[in-house]
Amino acid sequence: MQKAWFFFLSFVILFCPAFSVRCLAANYAYVTNSNGNTVSVIQTADESVVVATIDVGNSPAGAVVSPNGKYVYVTNRSENNIYIIRTSDNTVMSDKINVELSPQGLDISLDGNYLYVANKGSNTVSVINTSTKEVTSVTVGNSPHSVVVSPSGGVYVTNQLGSSVSVISTSDHSAYTVSTIDGLGFQPTGIDITPDGAFLYVANKGRGTVSVIDTFSRKVTNTVNVQVSPHSVAASLSGDHVYVTNQGSNT
Repeated sequence: MQKAWFFFLSFVILFCPAFSVRCLAANYAYVTNSNGNTVSVIQTADESVVVATIDVGNSPAGAVVSPNGKYVYVTNRSENNIYIIRTSDNTVMSDKINVELSPQGLDISLDGNYLYVANKGSNTVSVINTSTKEVTSVTVGNSPHSVVVSPSGGVYVTNQLGSSVSVISTSDHSAYTVSTIDGLGFQPTGIDITPDGAFLYVANKGRGTVSVIDTFSRKVTNTVNVQVSPHSVAASLSGDHVYVTNQGSNT
């Protein structure tokens, strides 16, 4: 079965908070097709309409839209790089960004100045200056999988084989510091944060659970049973609900 990752983009941004890409009205979805080496652009008003199919690198995985809606950044696991799609004409730009081994999930800072890429094969996160394309490597836990940036700018990374979350402080871009949140379930994969930044939700693929983390205390406050092999999580814009994809039960 072909794997696809969904990321929504809109050009209607006037009434949305500047810190949240996910608040934008979803006019288009950018879907990475891992087995097809492409990104599909879907018009969300009519989900049967694919407006473009974009050739990217081998094994595209994660994708993220820049806060200004102009670019989509795509990780390519087999090529160890990032492709940049210009959304105005859905073309791939020439300036690919090289990172480390097996880049997977990624997220972008709220001002759009920095990308954070989880390199699953090298136990690092690549911090990319989006203007200069300069790359800085930060060591995290074992087999980093997904990344989320908090409203305050902190970066959280799931470590799939470390059963932990790494916390990267971004207060000083010349010297990153990393701390660890332990006590999660087996194989944490997907991660998201509530819009107010108060809670993290982490899908534990190997346990069929979701861990709830208080970001102030950095402690796991609850563990919720879901279905088989939960993979990705997404918090609603209100923060009242969390949606979980269960890879092993097709739900």
